Amino acid sequence: SILTLTLFLAYYQNRSHKNGGLLTPSMKSHAFISSIAIVSSSILPLLLLPDSKTNIAILPSLTLLHTSSIITLLLGHFFASTADVWYAVGSGQFQMISLDAAGMILYFIFPAVVLYFRFLEKYGEILQNVIGVLRKNVVGVLGPASMEDTMAALVFIGALSAIHALGIPLLNSLCPLGGYLYSRSYIHGRPNTKKLALCLNFSDIPKGEGCLAKFLNKITCADDANADEADQSASADAVAAKKDDDNPTVVLNIHVTTEEIEKYPSQLKELVKRGHQLALSPASTYRGVQNIFLGNEAAADLKAGYDSYSKLIGQPPKWYFAASSDGMGRHPSLLHEASDLGMKVSYWSTVVCVDGLNLRPDQLDSLKGDVRETNGGSIIFVTLSEKIKTKVKRSEDGDESKLISSIICQILDSLSSGEQIFSFVELSNVAKDDATMIL
Repeated sequence: SILTLTLFLAYYQNRSHKNGGLLTPSMKSHAFISSIAIVSSSILPLLLLPDSKTNIAILPSLTLLHTSSIITLLLGHFFASTADVWYAVGSGQFQMISLDAAGMILYFIFPAVVLYFRFLEKYGEILQNVIGVLRKNVVGVLGPASMEDTMAALVFIGALSAIHALGIPLLNSLCPLGGYLYSRSYIHGRPNTKKLALCLNFSDIPKGEGCLAKFLNKITCADDANADEADQSASADAVAAKKDDDNPTVVLNIHVTTEEIEKYPSQLKELVKRGHQLALSPASTYRGVQNIFLGNEAAADLKAGYDSYSKLIGQPPKWYFAASSDGMGRHPSLLHEASDLGMKVSYWSTVVCVDGLNLRPDQLDSLKGDVRETNGGSIIFVTLSEKIKTKVKRSEDGDESKLISSIICQILDSLSSGEQIFSFVELSNVAKDDATMIL
């Protein structure tokens, strides 16, 4: 148990994206509740059954269940950490790296397992005698033999369940294994390109009469955002030349739901006309503990959003944003449906949660550190908290456009100055298409 948790800790401390946890705040609370459920369901049977012989009888079943789950969790950790070191861009590269990692298991880990069983075959009796002496002289201070068995079972099962309680949410926060398996997913783009994708929710953009116009007047798309590779060498200079304090140059990647497409068609058309890119996002109506059973319904909603988008914009959407307030956006049915519809799936490499009128110094430092470490290729997701949106609405002018435009300008200024000047382009230019890996 200690070794497994140590491996996860090493992965977490040395991960590529220091500020890109893939779990939203509500998903973290769900993970916490699930962790408590895992530990409780594992230990309670041993506590509620008074007969120690019964406890020992069900111990092999619990051990087999946890051991099988831990093996699966460790394999997921192994593939995810290996891909993180190699900085896989998209599902295709992740699958290719995972195939090589599977070869490493065959050549190195399996022989170690064989040697382990050979060791037990030769020295198993000696180890068993040593463990018996330790139980008699050390564990025996806890009480009679029945108490020894009960306490040993509780400690053993508790340690195994703790691995699941910590390991599963941690792995989900670091690597979208479901996205890589069911769709063509990206948590970052190609490094060393000096291109960044700035993403935000349509719900965070002012939509009232006059507010959207003010917002768009402050955000102007770069004319060379979709330039070919041959023209990208001058991209940074072009961005620096066009940017000024009142008229920053940035292309936004905006996540919209089916309801927003039907409710705000004119605003979305205006955004596309200005050169910004739209990506479909899961509906916010699927909430509750039973959402795991709503996969087919949510997939049908995604198909409806796909059709509405195509009808409104005149072309099908290219991207699907795999996130929502309750994590429903990562349901396998939704990811598979997005893949069937020809959409690629985006997560993020850096998340900026705005909880004030200005970004905190530590947020700006983290953002600059993440971006400059890879020299481009970052997918930056900016989201406004409900608290700050409510605060702005209740202010004297209630102008929401000032808040989001101010945040964007702060990000633009922090990353478009100094020796490294980055261009903010559409997501398709950051996460370039990679060939599908067919196993």
